[in-house]
Amino acid sequence: MKTTGGFTLIESVVYVALLALIMGGVLPLVYQILQGSNTLSGINAVQEEANFVLHKIDWALGGISNILSSFSDADTITIPRYDGNQVRFRLNTDKIEMSESGGTYLPITTANVAATHLLFHYIPAMGTGPAGVKVSFTLGTVPFEITKYIRK
Repeated sequence: MKTTGGFTLIESVVYVALLALIMGGVLPLVYQILQGSNTLSGINAVQEEANFVLHKIDWALGGISNILSSFSDADTITIPRYDGNQVRFRLNTDKIEMSESGGTYLPITTANVAATHLLFHYIPAMGTGPAGVKVSFTLGTVPFEITKYIRK
């Protein structure tokens, strides 16, 4: 009496070959998904840092008491505020730094993203329109910009 349980050698080879084909197709797909996830994480890190810097600059310029037209296309600015404080921004190596009330400069960007450009541009008043400041900076390879008009 002969039992017919189990797989034959041919069936086993076919199943192993099918498994190898499926794994060969799935592994590159998983790799691409992981690469895309890392790229998105990097883009999110740059965007979050830029939003923080933009909010700090917007906050500082929102309380400006007067604007000095003596600066033009400078990489450092001192902003006199209504509350008597002075806020300073500068680019130091690869970080954007801020100082308040004559204190020490503290970085407002992290080491995760390098700042390569910071520029403050004075916009003179035109007619009845107010003067303003246009700030541009680059984090990583992405440029950012904000324009703030000064209330009188």
